[in-house]
Formats: sequence, C-alpha cells, structure tokens
Amino acid sequence: MPSGSHGGHSGSHGGSHSSSHRSSSSRRSGSYRPRRPIYFRVWHTRYMVRSGASAFVSFLGVLLFFAIFGFVASWIMKSQSEGYLREIEADYVYYQNMIVDAKENPEELIVDGTVITKFYNSVADKWYITYYFIDDNGEMVEGYTFSVYTLEQVNNFQHGDTIKLAVDGRPMDSMTDSIPLDYAEMPIEQDGEYATFSSEIKGERIAMIVCGSAVGGIIALSIVIMLTNKVKVNEEELKSQRKKEMEETKKAFEHFNKTVKEVEERRKRISEDLKRIKADIDKNEANNDEDEQTDIIEEEIKTSQQTYCDYCGAEISPDEIRCPNCKSKLNI
Repeated sequence: MPSGSHGGHSGSHGGSHSSSHRSSSSRRSGSYRPRRPIYFRVWHTRYMVRSGASAFVSFLGVLLFFAIFGFVASWIMKSQSEGYLREIEADYVYYQNMIVDAKENPEELIVDGTVITKFYNSVADKWYITYYFIDDNGEMVEGYTFSVYTLEQVNNFQHGDTIKLAVDGRPMDSMTDSIPLDYAEMPIEQDGEYATFSSEIKGERIAMIVCGSAVGGIIALSIVIMLTNKVKVNEEELKSQRKKEMEETKKAFEHFNKTVKEVEERRKRISEDLKRIKADIDKNEANNDEDEQTDIIEEEIKTSQQTYCDYCGAEISPDEIRCPNCKSKLNI
C-alpha cells in the first residue's frame, strides 16, 4: 500500500518485505587402520569402550553433528521469520494510524486514487493492486496495496476505478505515502505475507523441537552405551601401548624422511647423469664438426691438384704421365 518515502516493492511491506525478496528466500529453497578406542574417565578411573560399541558411538557422534546443525539452522530461520513478522506488524500499525488521522481530517488527508491493474503474489497466495493519485504539483504518484485480497475480492477492482486513499500529509509530492481506506477493515491475519511467515515459524519451531530432542536422545544413548560397554583400563598397559604407538609413529616418520632423502639423492644423480650425457653429446658434435671440416679441406686440396688433358680435356690425377682417356703424353 505504500507510495513515496515509505514505499517498498509492490504487494509487500517495504523494501525488506518485497515479494521478490521473499520468493528468493533461502528457506524455500587404501590400507586398513584399526579404529582408536574411546577413552573416558569417571572420577579418577579411566575406562575404554569396547571396539564394537566404540564404532557405534562414533556413528552417533556423526548423527549428533547433523542434529545440532539442524537445530541451529532452524533457530536462525525462525529468528529471521520473526524479524520479518515484526516488520509486518509495525507496517500494519503505521498504516492503521495513518487511516485514523485521515478520517479525523478528511478534507486534507483523504484523496481520490485510480486503479491501474492487479497482480498475484505467489509467495503470499494473495492478490494486490497498483494505483496512482495526482499530487499538489499535478504529477502522478504511483502506489500499491499489500497482498491482502483474495481472487473474489480483487475482482471488485477494475482498471480506471476510483478508490479512496489516506495520505500522510500535505502538501502532496512524489514522496507522499498513501494507503486505501479499506485497509482499516482488514485484520493483520488477512495479509498473505503475515500468514506465510506465521506458518513458517510454526514449522521452524517444530524442526527445533525435533532436532533438540534428537540431540538430547543421541547424547543420552551414547552415555548409556559407553557405560554399559566400558572396560577398566590398566594405566601401565595404556602407557606402554601409547609408548609403542609413539615409537611406531617415530619409525614411520624416520622411514618417510629416509625415503624422501633417497628420492632427492636419486634426483641429484639423474641430474648429474643428464649433465654428463649432454656434455658428451656436445663433445661428439664438436668432433664431428672437426672431422667434417678436415674432409672438406682434403677434398679441396685434392681438387686443386687435379689437371686436365690438353687434347681431350679429361680429368687427370697429379701422378699420371699419360691421359687415361686419349693416352696422350702429358706435359707436366
């Protein structure tokens, strides 16, 4: 029903009660290692829970965690719903007082409004209408009702119908708040959002009771199981066992450190081998380059020493005295 400074989103109680806000609410939306035994003390005596019962108590501990989580989550959601409910109640009182003030001064604080259209709020399961009125500057100010109408009631409103509005003061401007006068006849329970949050609070209260009972039951059952399956612990044996466990843990760490050291040494050796292999490859490449250069030089020398026959032009080696092709005597 707000417009102007007190207005929120259509069909809801101010910004924190908008229909879009409520609809998106999160509330609608290897190797085997033996299990360590559970120890506990009664006065000065230490006890141990038998292995089978110890496993079951551990399982109950997991259930206890989820039960506590459910209790806390239900409490948080219930607190949020109660906060929204208090805001709706505050809005209700505010607008009821506005209507009372308007009826005491109707010439100043009661004005005509015009219906624009109607909408359904699926979260609240109720309908609301939008409207406008003309302020003292001749400007149109839009407003809306809360989600308080049933389908039968909202069908009484048609586009362009005139409705009576209470305003919060004069002169009227774009920040003037307003509300239809028929809101005075509606109990707060008729507000769809109020009914929705009231229902949610009941459900969250039930969830808290269930989760709280589960917490108490799990704790009580765990205590009974531990007391009925307890075995008195020999302190000397317990100390010896813990000492043995510590030694085993120490050996495991030593083995781990040894393994890490061996891996590191192996990595260093591999790195050195790779460096040596690379050096050998570079050396071989250098030698191959030298051999190839020598072959080139020898071939050039051989080529420079070769002559050609003056008669037939055939290639002649330096040690030849006759041309192997035409048998002519060479002039060397």
